[in-house]
Amino acid sequence: MKNHLFLALSLAFMNLCFGANLTELERACNAQNPNACVSLADEYYSAKDYIKAKSYITKACDLDNANGCAKLAVLYDYNHNGIKQDDLLAKRYYGKACLLSKHQKPCDEYRKIAEFKPEIDEVDRKICASNDFSGALSALACFNIGYIYDKKEKNPNIAKDYYKQACDLKNGRNNGNACANLGFLYMKERNFSETKIYFEDACGLVESVSCSSLGIMYENGIGVKKDIKKAKSYYQKACKYGDKDTCEKLKEFE
Repeated sequence: MKNHLFLALSLAFMNLCFGANLTELERACNAQNPNACVSLADEYYSAKDYIKAKSYITKACDLDNANGCAKLAVLYDYNHNGIKQDDLLAKRYYGKACLLSKHQKPCDEYRKIAEFKPEIDEVDRKICASNDFSGALSALACFNIGYIYDKKEKNPNIAKDYYKQACDLKNGRNNGNACANLGFLYMKERNFSETKIYFEDACGLVESVSCSSLGIMYENGIGVKKDIKKAKSYYQKACKYGDKDTCEKLKEFE
């Protein structure tokens, strides 16, 4: 699998090898030609010298070569002799390759890791700020950064900024989660007008807990005028979106 992915990345980008021998490639790489560095890495990777391969593709990536960054990510993504697997480094370099190339493969690989490995990283910040991947990848990066500031750093003000960036894109699951978490942060501050806005956004993005929370607000008149009809409507949405506890609660309205 790892060999196939590494070779697939060779086909995914344009390399300029010129049929050069290793000495010429070494000279070109030292002269800051990133394509030559990538070609050298390919040679050493084929020879299973992963340490040398890593040194050359690191140089290529440092020179903002998308292919080099993608291949460097592969080395960290899988176990290679002498190179310890590191999911966060793999994510970082897939992300950089994604930013440099907009190619689907490294972007997809970044997403797969980022969904389970939230982290505050310069690459994550850049992807968050880019808003250039139909919003989905940017929303994921913004949500992850917000989550770190919210749950780990305990800095709700910065968390709100990143959650809002994700929520404002309003195009998918991570956006819905961001809107919901933003609503809960405002609820802790007892700012119910903002809570209501972001729960409504999240509920509109099929986030069941926010729908249920809106139902509770309307049923009990928390920050809104008490309205049993609206409460039932939001509970029905929450049930429809998979909240089993809310489905049970709906029986009280029968």
